[in-house]
Amino acid sequence: MRWLVLAVLLSIIFLFCKSVENNLVSFESDFIVSSFRNLDTSDLEEIYCPDSTVVSVGFMERYLEFRGKVYDKHITAKYDNRDDLIYTESCFEIFFDPDVDGENYYEIQINAKGTIYDKIIRRYDGFGSSDNVQEWTIKQELVHTDIHGTLNNNTDEDKYWTFDMKIPWRLIREGKPEQNSTWAFNFMRVDADGKRPKHWVMKTTGKNKSIHTSDMWELIKVDTRPSAKRQ
Repeated sequence: MRWLVLAVLLSIIFLFCKSVENNLVSFESDFIVSSFRNLDTSDLEEIYCPDSTVVSVGFMERYLEFRGKVYDKHITAKYDNRDDLIYTESCFEIFFDPDVDGENYYEIQINAKGTIYDKIIRRYDGFGSSDNVQEWTIKQELVHTDIHGTLNNNTDEDKYWTFDMKIPWRLIREGKPEQNSTWAFNFMRVDADGKRPKHWVMKTTGKNKSIHTSDMWELIKVDTRPSAKRQ
């Protein structure tokens, strides 16, 4: 696997097609910012197309934070209840494995309404079995969405929806990462506007392989030192 690049808070965009420049991400000051399109960052608002997606990951002092911006001409969402079948509609999915072992990793699905599905998956090769899913709950007040457009109205054209999600380290059994520890991540967008859902992923897992093939995910190495000591 290749390492994911370092990105300082919203100032450097990591493009999936670009080469890796650094293999560390640090607390508080740094975000990993990933785009689902190969973009020239000189004029972000102009170059994003209606299906672009941007996601950032922040290793903060008290929590793990995810931010996302999902461009969509027609923003839709119907599910209102936690752990509904959100993956069957337009949504964004987050996967992370702190131990990088394919066991007891975390899956989060979120729609434009802010409804979430949050579970721990015991083993990636056991995906699909109810016995392979463990209950896990993020407090709803730590999840926020904002819609720039009108929800479930195909008579007009929307811009995008955003989400922000903060997960306190105490809710992650592995806790806050230690110096030079490595985590695995992947992200997937589902667009169910048409007759057949479309899927985009940050890191492909191979033909005919599930997104749950965690040994194919991106690796991130964490630098926990204060910025002043990282010279």
